[in-house]
Amino acid sequence: MNVEQARAGGSGFKTSLRCVMSKNLYGLSVKKQQEGWKKLARFVDQDWWLRMIAADDAAMKQLAVSLVPISDPILDTAVQSRARAIMGKNFLGLEEVRRGYGIALDSEPLAEIPFSEETLQACKDTHVLVAGSALSVNEIRKIADSDFYDTDWYKREPFANDKKVSVRWYLLRSAPVPESRNKTYDQQCSLLTKEEEVPFACEMTYMVILYWRVYCERLLPDVYVRCQDKDSISYRIVVGNFDSGGFDVVRYWDDVRFDACGLASSVPPLPARP
Repeated sequence: MNVEQARAGGSGFKTSLRCVMSKNLYGLSVKKQQEGWKKLARFVDQDWWLRMIAADDAAMKQLAVSLVPISDPILDTAVQSRARAIMGKNFLGLEEVRRGYGIALDSEPLAEIPFSEETLQACKDTHVLVAGSALSVNEIRKIADSDFYDTDWYKREPFANDKKVSVRWYLLRSAPVPESRNKTYDQQCSLLTKEEEVPFACEMTYMVILYWRVYCERLLPDVYVRCQDKDSISYRIVVGNFDSGGFDVVRYWDDVRFDACGLASSVPPLPARP
């Protein structure tokens, strides 16, 4: 069932209810169930509600998991709490990963944040600090298929299956590198400082989709960004244009220039302490 069908209602709503309600919840009176749904509706937006109605059982499980941490959140460490205070909304920690992707990350490898406070202060309005989980582009899409543009050209592409996000902290630019639109890839890369690098498609996809699922706000809504990857015929992978039609993953050759295509960038982490 798609969103248009969901707007009209249908059997998908009953499927969603079966998935999100346990047998114990079914034991409640209709009145109590209705009271609960009314309260829940105050804290989720229309897009989430429509995704819930349209979801199959697998997708519904992910949406249901995203609500669980309301009563039992994953607490930040002192270092993470300080980073959250600096980054504000541009912080996606372990709790946000559980809410957005339904994944409980091991806290140990993410206990320390490999960026200085000075770097975070400088990047707080332009970058997103995000805890990484080992997901490929297609694994992210499996979790959040309705958030992607409807195409399957990269279903068997190595860049979308083999390359995965590392379990570490990322500091990813939330918009194209300034002045990088309407340039070739080499021209775009020449704009990077020594403190920047080009991220992989899985890393940008992971951050943008997670930001959307947590905050219901689309990054890269009208622009693509080039990533480090190439496809099986050596075209550069380009992601973004995240409008109501979904997050898009496309490919272009490096010499093409157009105004709706900039460059992705990230800040490399500091070396691990000995």
